[in-house]
Amino acid sequence: MRIPLEVRRFLEVTLGLSWPESDDRGLVGLWKAWEAAKDAAAVYEAAARRAGGVVPQALQGDTVSSSASS
Repeated sequence: MRIPLEVRRFLEVTLGLSWPESDDRGLVGLWKAWEAAKDAAAVYEAAARRAGGVVPQALQGDTVSSSASS
């Protein structure tokens, strides 16, 4: 959000407030990147849960016996 220089000066002189500079497009870009990371993590989690569900079926022999007794 851009505030005209005159308004920023007015706020600074009358109220002692300084308007921070910001990059709205940059903030939106960060938000989109975090959303994409969240979506990727959800896909990874679902795949890991599916893969983990078949582990007991894949184990055979002594490995199954020792893990079942622990």
